[in-house]
Amino acid sequence: SALEKISKYSLNHGLQLDLSKTQMICFGRVPLAKGLSVKLNNEIIHPLKTVKNLGLALDCDLRFRNHVNSIVQKSYTALRGLYRNKNIMSQALKRSLCDSLVLSHANYADIVYGPCLDVHSSSRIQKIQNSCVRFICSLDRGEHISPWLKELKWLNMYERRRLHLAT
Repeated sequence: SALEKISKYSLNHGLQLDLSKTQMICFGRVPLAKGLSVKLNNEIIHPLKTVKNLGLALDCDLRFRNHVNSIVQKSYTALRGLYRNKNIMSQALKRSLCDSLVLSHANYADIVYGPCLDVHSSSRIQKIQNSCVRFICSLDRGEHISPWLKELKWLNMYERRRLHLAT
Protein backbone atom coordinates (compact mmCIF):
# COMPACT_ATOMS: atom_id res chain seq x y z
CA SER A 1 0.00 0.00 0.00
CA ALA A 2 2.91 2.37 0.68
CA LEU A 3 4.28 1.78 -2.82
CA GLU A 4 0.88 2.44 -4.33
CA LYS A 5 0.70 5.73 -2.42
CA ILE A 6 4.16 6.69 -3.72
CA SER A 7 3.11 5.78 -7.26
CA LYS A 8 -0.10 7.86 -7.02
CA TYR A 9 1.76 10.78 -5.44
CA SER A 10 4.31 10.68 -8.26
CA LEU A 11 1.63 10.62 -10.94
CA ASN A 12 -0.17 13.56 -9.29
CA HIS A 13 3.07 15.54 -9.54
CA GLY A 14 3.81 14.70 -13.16
CA LEU A 15 6.23 11.84 -12.49
CA GLN A 16 5.89 8.20 -13.34
CA LEU A 17 7.82 5.37 -11.74
CA ASP A 18 9.87 3.39 -14.24
CA LEU A 19 9.01 -0.14 -13.18
CA SER A 20 11.64 -1.59 -15.51
CA LYS A 21 14.24 0.07 -13.28
CA THR A 22 12.49 -0.64 -9.99
CA GLN A 23 14.20 -3.29 -7.88
CA MET A 24 13.61 -4.88 -4.50
CA ILE A 25 16.08 -6.31 -2.02
CA CYS A 26 15.54 -7.94 1.36
CA PHE A 27 18.29 -7.32 3.91
CA GLY A 28 19.32 -9.89 6.50
CA ARG A 29 21.14 -13.17 6.95
CA VAL A 30 18.03 -15.27 6.32
CA PRO A 31 17.86 -16.47 2.69
CA LEU A 32 15.14 -14.94 0.57
CA ALA A 33 11.81 -16.68 0.96
CA LYS A 34 10.70 -18.35 -2.25
CA GLY A 35 7.69 -16.73 -3.80
CA LEU A 36 8.22 -13.38 -2.05
CA SER A 37 7.31 -10.53 -4.38
CA VAL A 38 5.64 -7.14 -4.48
CA LYS A 39 2.99 -6.08 -6.95
CA LEU A 40 2.92 -2.47 -8.12
CA ASN A 41 0.73 -1.18 -10.96
CA ASN A 42 0.05 -4.77 -12.06
CA GLU A 43 3.81 -5.41 -12.33
CA ILE A 44 5.46 -8.02 -10.11
CA ILE A 45 8.78 -7.08 -8.53
CA HIS A 46 10.88 -10.02 -7.32
CA PRO A 47 13.65 -9.60 -4.75
CA LEU A 48 17.25 -9.60 -5.94
CA LYS A 49 20.40 -10.55 -4.04
CA THR A 50 22.24 -7.44 -5.23
CA VAL A 51 21.00 -4.03 -6.37
CA LYS A 52 22.80 -0.87 -7.41
CA ASN A 53 21.99 2.59 -6.13
CA LEU A 54 24.08 5.59 -7.20
CA GLY A 55 26.89 3.26 -8.26
CA LEU A 56 27.00 1.39 -4.95
CA ALA A 57 26.22 -2.33 -5.19
CA LEU A 58 24.22 -3.39 -2.14
CA ASP A 59 23.93 -7.07 -1.29
CA CYS A 60 21.36 -8.62 1.01
CA ASP A 61 23.81 -9.20 3.88
CA LEU A 62 25.44 -5.74 3.52
CA ARG A 63 28.96 -7.14 3.07
CA PHE A 64 29.44 -5.29 -0.26
CA ARG A 65 31.35 -8.17 -1.87
CA ASN A 66 30.01 -7.37 -5.35
CA HIS A 67 30.92 -3.72 -4.87
CA VAL A 68 34.46 -4.67 -3.84
CA ASN A 69 34.73 -6.94 -6.89
CA SER A 70 33.73 -3.99 -9.06
CA ILE A 71 36.25 -1.70 -7.34
CA VAL A 72 39.05 -4.21 -7.83
CA GLN A 73 38.21 -4.76 -11.51
CA LYS A 74 37.93 -1.04 -12.34
CA SER A 75 41.06 -0.15 -10.38
CA TYR A 76 43.32 -2.76 -11.92
CA THR A 77 42.01 -1.94 -15.40
CA ALA A 78 42.93 1.72 -14.85
CA LEU A 79 46.33 0.82 -13.38
CA ARG A 80 47.06 -1.52 -16.29
CA GLY A 81 46.41 1.38 -18.66
CA LEU A 82 48.88 3.57 -16.75
CA TYR A 83 51.63 0.94 -16.90
CA ARG A 84 51.84 1.33 -20.67
CA ASN A 85 53.42 4.76 -20.26
CA LYS A 86 55.22 4.34 -16.94
CA ASN A 87 58.65 5.19 -18.37
CA ILE A 88 57.66 8.65 -19.60
CA MET A 89 55.85 9.80 -16.44
CA SER A 90 57.34 11.53 -13.44
CA GLN A 91 56.70 10.20 -9.95
CA ALA A 92 54.45 13.19 -9.20
CA LEU A 93 52.36 12.52 -12.31
CA LYS A 94 52.10 8.81 -11.49
CA ARG A 95 50.93 9.69 -7.98
CA SER A 96 48.34 12.12 -9.24
CA LEU A 97 47.03 9.68 -11.84
CA CYS A 98 46.84 6.83 -9.33
CA ASP A 99 44.91 9.03 -6.92
CA SER A 100 42.45 10.25 -9.53
CA LEU A 101 42.06 7.22 -11.82
CA VAL A 102 42.68 4.20 -9.58
CA LEU A 103 42.13 4.92 -5.89
CA SER A 104 39.11 7.11 -6.59
CA HIS A 105 37.11 3.91 -7.19
CA ALA A 106 37.84 2.75 -3.64
CA ASN A 107 37.24 6.21 -2.18
CA TYR A 108 33.75 6.54 -3.65
CA ALA A 109 31.11 5.76 -0.98
CA ASP A 110 33.74 4.28 1.33
CA ILE A 111 31.98 5.78 4.34
CA VAL A 112 28.99 3.56 3.48
CA TYR A 113 30.69 0.27 2.68
CA GLY A 114 33.89 0.66 4.73
CA PRO A 115 32.53 -0.25 8.18
CA CYS A 116 30.90 -3.40 6.75
CA LEU A 117 33.96 -4.91 5.05
CA ASP A 118 35.30 -8.27 6.14
CA VAL A 119 39.05 -8.88 6.37
CA HIS A 120 39.27 -10.44 2.91
CA SER A 121 37.53 -7.54 1.15
CA SER A 122 39.55 -4.97 3.09
CA SER A 123 42.75 -6.77 2.11
CA ARG A 124 41.76 -6.77 -1.57
CA ILE A 125 41.28 -3.00 -1.48
CA GLN A 126 44.62 -2.51 0.29
CA LYS A 127 46.34 -4.54 -2.44
CA ILE A 128 45.14 -1.99 -4.99
CA GLN A 129 46.94 0.77 -3.10
CA ASN A 130 50.01 -1.44 -2.71
CA SER A 131 50.07 -1.91 -6.49
CA CYS A 132 49.80 1.86 -6.95
CA VAL A 133 52.76 2.44 -4.61
CA ARG A 134 54.81 -0.13 -6.52
CA PHE A 135 53.89 1.60 -9.78
CA ILE A 136 54.70 5.11 -8.51
CA CYS A 137 58.00 4.17 -6.84
CA SER A 138 59.05 1.55 -9.44
CA LEU A 139 59.24 -1.22 -6.83
CA ASP A 140 59.46 -4.95 -7.40
CA ARG A 141 56.45 -7.08 -6.60
CA GLY A 142 57.97 -8.51 -3.40
CA GLU A 143 59.19 -5.24 -1.89
CA HIS A 144 57.52 -3.99 1.27
CA ILE A 145 55.56 -0.79 0.68
CA SER A 146 55.16 0.63 4.22
CA PRO A 147 58.19 2.95 4.07
CA TRP A 148 57.09 4.16 0.65
CA LEU A 149 53.59 4.93 1.92
CA LYS A 150 55.21 7.19 4.49
CA GLU A 151 57.41 8.82 1.85
CA LEU A 152 54.35 9.49 -0.31
CA LYS A 153 52.52 10.75 2.81
CA TRP A 154 49.61 8.42 2.09
CA LEU A 155 47.38 6.78 4.66
CA ASN A 156 46.68 3.12 4.09
CA MET A 157 43.19 2.36 2.79
CA TYR A 158 41.74 1.49 6.20
CA GLU A 159 43.02 4.79 7.61
CA ARG A 160 41.67 6.63 4.55
CA ARG A 161 38.21 5.20 5.12
CA ARG A 162 38.37 6.24 8.79
CA LEU A 163 39.45 9.77 7.81
CA HIS A 164 36.63 10.05 5.28
CA LEU A 165 34.15 8.83 7.88
CA ALA A 166 35.46 11.35 10.43
CA THR A 167 35.25 14.26 8.01
